[in-house]
Amino acid sequence: MWSTAVAIFAVGGMSGALVGPVIASSLGSKRTLLLNNLPALLGSMMMFFSYHAKAPSLLITGRLIVGFNSGVNTAVAPVYLSEIAPIRLRGALGVLNQLGIVTGILVGLIFGLKQMLGTDDGWPYSLGFGFLVAMLQFLTLPFSPRSPRYLLLNLNKEAETVQALNKLRGTTDVMMDIEEMRIEQEHQLREQVVTVASLLQMKALRIPLLISVVLQLGQQLSGINAVFYYSTSILEKAGVKESRVASCAVGVVSVIMTGVTVKTVEIIGRRSLLLVGFGGMFVFYAVMTVSFRYENLYGMNNVSVVATLLVVVFFQVGPGAIPWFITAELFSQSSRAAAVSIAGVANWLSNFVVGLVFPSLQETLYPYTFLVFMALLAFFFAFTFYLVPETKGKTIEEITRCFRNENDQSFHDRIEKENNVDEDNE
Repeated sequence: MWSTAVAIFAVGGMSGALVGPVIASSLGSKRTLLLNNLPALLGSMMMFFSYHAKAPSLLITGRLIVGFNSGVNTAVAPVYLSEIAPIRLRGALGVLNQLGIVTGILVGLIFGLKQMLGTDDGWPYSLGFGFLVAMLQFLTLPFSPRSPRYLLLNLNKEAETVQALNKLRGTTDVMMDIEEMRIEQEHQLREQVVTVASLLQMKALRIPLLISVVLQLGQQLSGINAVFYYSTSILEKAGVKESRVASCAVGVVSVIMTGVTVKTVEIIGRRSLLLVGFGGMFVFYAVMTVSFRYENLYGMNNVSVVATLLVVVFFQVGPGAIPWFITAELFSQSSRAAAVSIAGVANWLSNFVVGLVFPSLQETLYPYTFLVFMALLAFFFAFTFYLVPETKGKTIEEITRCFRNENDQSFHDRIEKENNVDEDNE
């Protein structure tokens, strides 16, 4: 029952990630996010009252429903942020989604302290806290404008699009945004709306879909959730005292570094930050492994804590935030919902696998547990280096152009050319 209660959250997340973008393509991102607060309210109440009702089944069902809410949020919120942002701030606004996630993780870690709500009587209040968060969004989101891209490309309502852009940009001079969306609309008119099934069969979109899925796998299979889920037990195994407090330090570092990435993503670029992130995690997983292997030596406990924090630093630099919003940048409006659905399911499925497998992996391989993730990180680094294009400062039309088979030039050559142009411009 314990393992079911833990794992069922990711099952709900997979369902939400699959369904959310489909609903958003019909109702729009804003309205989908607004309605998505209902399962959050219901699930939080069920988890809270499971304690008083002495009903584990109520807790498990509540976790499933809140997982569904989270799956919809992780799939739809980055798309909404990408669609309302000007090109020069699209990456920064996308990173704010991750900033919200890591802030929530930090709040959860603080609530889990024994001095707070990490007690036999206090945990229902910790799990029920999501009710207040959902109510906050339910009351404030109606004041946000609808996605201009959705209004124009899906509903063809130019007057409402201009009104939304005026509010978002703080100016009446929004013709450049309209023209950029019109160019995308011209290509969209020559395309049919793409479903999940048809997207999997489209050769022209195979590479961007592969990039989206692999980067989502890279985020989860980098091992970061093993650090987040089991940071307390990892640090305890390494002999660190007050390991729960040390876990809170992990959360603090996540929030700080994600805040830094909000600025750097539009200066350094997505691809470069991904390479730095994957490479840095590889190095400090190696340091963690050495510190675990020689944990009896003086000072190695401190080394393991510092290495764990630096793994989190490099994760938040790139792999933490960028996979959430880069899918929205790689696809046009007609195929974006299907692509986000597939990428979101890949993320939640790998999340589920890590949460399920890591305890056994740790028990079997310790102190060499993270060698597995080092091998995976080496693959994701190479994949990013050879196949992921730089999307910083480009319109959706410019990004999707490099995936079209307009000539006999290989895809890798086109990506290398695009990235060299970006470096020359910088």
